[in-house]
Amino acid sequence: MRLETVMSSLDRLLDGQALVLDLAHEHAQMTALLPDKHGRTARTILKSGALRLTLISLAPGGALPDHAASGPITVQAIEGRMQFAVDGVVHDLGPGSIISVGAHVRHAVTTEAGVTFLLTVAMPESVGGAT
Repeated sequence: MRLETVMSSLDRLLDGQALVLDLAHEHAQMTALLPDKHGRTARTILKSGALRLTLISLAPGGALPDHAASGPITVQAIEGRMQFAVDGVVHDLGPGSIISVGAHVRHAVTTEAGVTFLLTVAMPESVGGAT
C-alpha cells in the first residue's frame, strides 16, 4: 500500500516580500509524519510567482517513478542518499549535492535508506507561473 502525506500550508505563509525558511525545522516536522517504507511526505515551503520550493522525504525503499516537470528544476539532497536517473544516467546524490534538470526532461528518484531533498521548480506562465 502506498501512502502519501501532504502537510497543510494553512498555518504558515508561502509567499511574501521576504521569507526566512528553516529547513531543519521543516524537516523535523516531516520526519514525525513519514509513512511506511514505500511512502513519501511532501511540504511546500514557498510558492511565490513562478517559484516553488517543496521539501520531500522518501522512506527507505521509496521511489518517485519516471516523470517530468513543466519548468526547470533543481534537487538538493538534505539528508540521506538518492539515485537520480536522467536520460539513462544514474547520479548518486548525498547531502549537499545539487542536480539541475531542464523543463520537460524525464527523471526518476530511488532511495535504499531514505532521503530528504529540496525540490525547486520554476513554473512556466502557462501552468501558473509568474505573469
